[in-house]
Amino acid sequence: MPKRRNVILKLGGSVVTHKGSSDFPLYPASILESGTRFVNVDAVKRICSEIKDSLQYLGYLVIVHGAGVFGHFPVSEFLKSDESMRVSVGWPLTLYSVQVENLVLLNEMLTCGLPVIGFSPRSMFTATARDRDRPWVSTDASFDPNIIKHLLPTYIPVLFGDLVFDKNGDPAVLSGDTILYLCARELKDVDLVASGTDVQGIFTDDPKKNPDAKLVRRIAFSEKNKLVPKEGSYRDVDGGMSRKFKELMSIAKLGIPSMVIDALKEGNISKALRGEHVGTLIVP
Repeated sequence: MPKRRNVILKLGGSVVTHKGSSDFPLYPASILESGTRFVNVDAVKRICSEIKDSLQYLGYLVIVHGAGVFGHFPVSEFLKSDESMRVSVGWPLTLYSVQVENLVLLNEMLTCGLPVIGFSPRSMFTATARDRDRPWVSTDASFDPNIIKHLLPTYIPVLFGDLVFDKNGDPAVLSGDTILYLCARELKDVDLVASGTDVQGIFTDDPKKNPDAKLVRRIAFSEKNKLVPKEGSYRDVDGGMSRKFKELMSIAKLGIPSMVIDALKEGNISKALRGEHVGTLIVP
């Protein structure tokens, strides 16, 4: 058997939730009652099964999932409000919402038999830098990696896109993609980062809008300026594919390869975890 590899797996919000939903509730009781309706439960069950079947090929596994509609919808709505509304209602509700999503996903993972332990990034990370164009987005954060290192490889830590706070107590969106990079940077011994999305990989243009867009099978760090993916939709409060590409290139700079794969296609998670080239491979 080949060397067991240490992998960080990102499950995008467009994979684990129905991200395009326009009727997401903004009341705590409604979020709790209808949480499973906005989670893509069928996809999550299948992905959990593929992960479980692939554990024998792994050294350790860390999972990061996107906030999807549970985070992007409330943040995009409350960014339209005044500061007092955001502080008193918007940010607390968003924190609650993504926590509900995480609990629903942990339930599916535990039911499948995965030894997962959920971690709330708000209690682990401190925002240290912000996006110049989106000051509500954190581009860097500090944390103690030993919090999750001590659990590896026995357990699978599960983190998620969240609101975190800076040293002044001001909140910022810490996307799953940025957490992906921060974990890769601090854990040191990561062999592969796999980013599961709802498209085949990175394209020359948005494949959902341009049928002539071509899948890029391989990108080297030295080619990072030749391809600049467009930013996400108005609901992508953290920059969407543009942010993802930037973080994956930062991971390549660390010397760690990554893959962008279609996690909604059956078998792709298994293939990626077993070391097969799926989707777009980004190499240092």
